[in-house]
Amino acid sequence: MLDQPLIPKFDRDQFIQGLPALLERMADGEAIMIHSEPETGLDAEVATFMNQAALKKMGEEGKWLFVSSLNNRPGADLFFATLEYEFFPPGTPLSHELAMIFIKWGTMIWLTARVPSVKEEVVVESAKWSHMRLVRDSSPRLLSVSKVDEFPLTTKHLLILENELDSPVYKGEKEAQQYREAMTARTNLLYGNTIRNDNRGN
Repeated sequence: MLDQPLIPKFDRDQFIQGLPALLERMADGEAIMIHSEPETGLDAEVATFMNQAALKKMGEEGKWLFVSSLNNRPGADLFFATLEYEFFPPGTPLSHELAMIFIKWGTMIWLTARVPSVKEEVVVESAKWSHMRLVRDSSPRLLSVSKVDEFPLTTKHLLILENELDSPVYKGEKEAQQYREAMTARTNLLYGNTIRNDNRGN
């Protein structure tokens, strides 16, 4: 199946409840993209399955900018919520420009935002607001004894979302957990419990 809607229209709360089961059925390197299109209207989204060939094709189009992060990275929720609710608000025509992609890779889930490449400035602004940094010209790799696995989304238009170098996440397990809880609380305070919470894919 390639670029076929799994759920034509769905409620976000219902979708997040079913996401772990969907991800469990997927092969390594496959993804689910949540997006809306003008024809779906402003109050509806679709979930589209994507295999590695589809991810590669989308990355080669050149018109998109991608921002990827491990789904449980402290502060990532605040970044993605800020990007969506401040710059691509749900229920507005701008929401059609943003897609969120859940990529299954190894034992991990990577959350990726896809926005028009001309909107890079709002990505940078969201990173500053959430105290995160964007790493350019870098792609995650999985190392094993016999091989090196490249990130399924291969494109020169990929930014990796990481914590700032002086972030508490690098100062110890206790500090990292406290920072994670603080960032989750701040995200919920500003934007409520959205689909981008820590339960996704876990």
